[in-house]
Amino acid sequence: MSESNFILLEPGSCSSSPCGPYYLQPLDTGGSLDTSSPVGIRISTEISGRYFWVEHRTKKGNGNAAYICSASYSLSYGGGGLLRKTVPPD
Repeated sequence: MSESNFILLEPGSCSSSPCGPYYLQPLDTGGSLDTSSPVGIRISTEISGRYFWVEHRTKKGNGNAAYICSASYSLSYGGGGLLRKTVPPD
């Protein structure tokens, strides 16, 4: 995956225009991903390099769900960047 597969939201960026809805491809279906459609939303935080991530997951037998986690991220590693250990928020 590359940077272009994620939607980046900055604090206050949705104040003047509609913020969504966004269609996200589910990441856990085992199929191939459409590289022209987003797979997640990256939301900036006040901590430099730290983001909230929202992904579309499918819950076995229960339909769709949003998975939200917090993780550090750096683009300096090339490709899609480096995502460090993810932590689900409380």
